Amino acid sequence: MTSGSLRKIAAFVVVVASLFVTCTSPVMAQGASITLYDSNCTRFDLSGSPGAQTLTCVVSTSPTPGGPTGPTAPTGCIPWILPYSLTNAGGDVNVGVSGCPAGTVPWWTRNGVSWVPTTDRLPPNSLTTAVTTSYQVTVCNGSACTTLAPVTAIVPGTGGTGGTGSTGGTGGTIGGAACPGYSRTMFYNWNWASGSFTVDTYNSSQGPIGPNGIVVIEFTPVATGSSLGVAIAGYPGNLNGTDRAISISTAPCDFSQPFPWTRYGYDTGTQYSIAPSVVRGLATLVAGTRYYLNIASRNEAGVSTCQAAGAACDMRISANVP
Repeated sequence: MTSGSLRKIAAFVVVVASLFVTCTSPVMAQGASITLYDSNCTRFDLSGSPGAQTLTCVVSTSPTPGGPTGPTAPTGCIPWILPYSLTNAGGDVNVGVSGCPAGTVPWWTRNGVSWVPTTDRLPPNSLTTAVTTSYQVTVCNGSACTTLAPVTAIVPGTGGTGGTGSTGGTGGTIGGAACPGYSRTMFYNWNWASGSFTVDTYNSSQGPIGPNGIVVIEFTPVATGSSLGVAIAGYPGNLNGTDRAISISTAPCDFSQPFPWTRYGYDTGTQYSIAPSVVRGLATLVAGTRYYLNIASRNEAGVSTCQAAGAACDMRISANVP
């Protein structure tokens, strides 16, 4: 028995006509075999008719990023920025990204320079023109990355002022940048030590909320307790109520956390306990951790429930402490 050599031509190898088996008896022909090996080949395909057949080497290829077996770039990520009442005196801002798949790694820049997100204290602005700070994040799943649109903080010049909140809170947006997908973001800083907190969105200097607005209340619990709650009622409009979404999250604008951290329903509120107290069916908060109450007139599909005439878009939000 003789065998020819295997020749690789570009993306395949053809076993040339000299590759054949000469047998002296039918028994040997039936039992004859050829073993071929080439590390570049994933498999060998046999084609053609008996007596004139060809073996083709199918060349193996490495997966490329984003391919069927490679990593895919993260989707669903939303960058956010929220203020703590900025005027030309400056102030603190926080940025972050929500909605990314688990395992996503964010890489931030501040004005184009690599930066690790912290509370960014922006200095006073004595100029007549505004000073803008840009924050941008690239989110990666392995080697597959997506760069998201930047969010900006604006410290007004000496001719401009920032927004103020109501009932013990401060608020406003920075240069119009706030929760993506909402036409208005009403932001408040709830000082837990000052006691219970109430917001009337209609009467707030940031209101009215409108059919596509969101309320974000930042707070840090500093005491233990159980069965504390946040109540919501349509006010001063239609008291028949409206379906709403409410969440407690470590990120603003975020409704991605499962029940009981996020709830949907008819003027739904929420309850929570503070560790070490644990109450079945309630979110358990940790004292000293910054949280955000996110409240919007939307259903579970993310559709506004305040488009119809007479809908109670504005609301009274009452949050309690021990």
